[in-house]
Amino acid sequence: MDAFKTIIFCGRNNIPLRGRHDDDPTNESLQGNFQALLYFRIDSGDEVLQNHLENSSPNATYISKTIQIELITTVGKYILGGLSREIRESKYFSILADEAADISNKENMSIALRFVDRNKKIREEFVGFHLCEEGTSGRAIKEMIENAVTDLGLSLDDCRGQCYDGAGNMAGRLNGASSLIANNKHEKAIYVHCMSHRLNLCVADSCSLQLVKNMMTTVRKLSEFFNNSPKRQQHLVEKIKEQLPDNNHRVLINACRTRWVARIDGMDRIVEMLLPVASALEDISMNRGGDENWNIDSRNDAQSLLNAITFQFIVAIVVVRHILDLTRPLTLKLQRKEIDLVKAKEEISLLKNALADMRRDIDARHHILYDEAVTLAASIGVQPSMPRVVQRQVHRANVPAPTPESHYRINLTTPFLDHCSQHIERRFQDEVYSCYKGPYITPSVMLDNLASWKDNVRQFCDYYRRDIPNVGGLEAELVMWERLWRDRQNGGVAADIPDRISEALAVVDQQAFCNIYTIE
Repeated sequence: MDAFKTIIFCGRNNIPLRGRHDDDPTNESLQGNFQALLYFRIDSGDEVLQNHLENSSPNATYISKTIQIELITTVGKYILGGLSREIRESKYFSILADEAADISNKENMSIALRFVDRNKKIREEFVGFHLCEEGTSGRAIKEMIENAVTDLGLSLDDCRGQCYDGAGNMAGRLNGASSLIANNKHEKAIYVHCMSHRLNLCVADSCSLQLVKNMMTTVRKLSEFFNNSPKRQQHLVEKIKEQLPDNNHRVLINACRTRWVARIDGMDRIVEMLLPVASALEDISMNRGGDENWNIDSRNDAQSLLNAITFQFIVAIVVVRHILDLTRPLTLKLQRKEIDLVKAKEEISLLKNALADMRRDIDARHHILYDEAVTLAASIGVQPSMPRVVQRQVHRANVPAPTPESHYRINLTTPFLDHCSQHIERRFQDEVYSCYKGPYITPSVMLDNLASWKDNVRQFCDYYRRDIPNVGGLEAELVMWERLWRDRQNGGVAADIPDRISEALAVVDQQAFCNIYTIE
């Protein structure tokens, strides 16, 4: 029991069992973490453990590396066994999987299951890494997922959803793992591409414009230049205190390669602190700033970055930041665990409309952004300009324009906005899955769609007819469900009406509304 408790303690606190050594448990300097913790228990007064280790033969102490692995395996099986029982009790579940390479560069598949537990809480539980020994083809991944589910004592007949990335081996219509699983007598296991990942792909594709890529690269280099050196960072802080005394921020944000929200925040921070950033770069490049003595590498890098802060860079960061800021609310909401499909579609529609409104009024909206860029550039002594037009140009936009403002409208704002709109429209087309109609049972959504919510729910129930526990009583439940929440709304308690499935699950009476509970 002491060994198991120690194993669990190490796991919960992310402590490796062996550490740097595991050669001699009796020698304090050669003990592993697991063994050292056992002897620490002895020092704390555990006489039973002390008697066992002192009086047992060396091959019967059960603290060797082999035994540690067996203990870990036993604890893992116990945890998965309990998890399996909870999921079987819940009955229905969804699969989430993604590929990841380990430290030895071998491909692994991480698998998690999503379900509603006995306390009506939506849970996502990691169930293991599985080595892709047969490769990463759709068929190999499909077999791996099926084996993992079977090993947990579950059946894919109860799987109601699959969530993977958009790679061909996962999402392909013919040979993707999702299609192979659904076509293998599990058609109710609907594949859903993670919406947050879709939005990230839209933004990433839109930022493939050369002018935008150059701006993003400069933003990343600026953050790395200051964040990777305490000395340079301190000089930036002093400049911020001197020139922007009321500013609450003191550091630049590193531009994360995968989280686009971090990139948007990074651009916001550059725009906010461009004056002290440029001043700090100038000081470092000129080898000045109090008693500072900057080395040649810092001076050269600072001069290079200072040269990169051109009017073109300033216009690009102002325009791109504004357009991507429109995507921020949707990005953050799509990352919430309990967001409903109806809510997600509403948020996507809002974003599409916002981008369409900007496109219709592109001249006026661009003029506002251009004026902001001119003002920002003037603060650091940069004058409006545009690149010269040459006969043949492949590395940047080359459409002739009479003025800098029109040049950036034609070559930056309009194409970037169009790219965003086109990619979002392509990746977020209206879904046709019947499962998307189920969330209309959510009270707030139902009250906003009184004329159509029952038809949507009926279509959902027709598709999942075998899962509905009392089909004959469905119509009566729908009538009573609507009456329940309309009465609450008319009674002045609209604030208590759930607007998400997770909230509705917490208040629904499973006995009185068995069908609605199953739908949710």
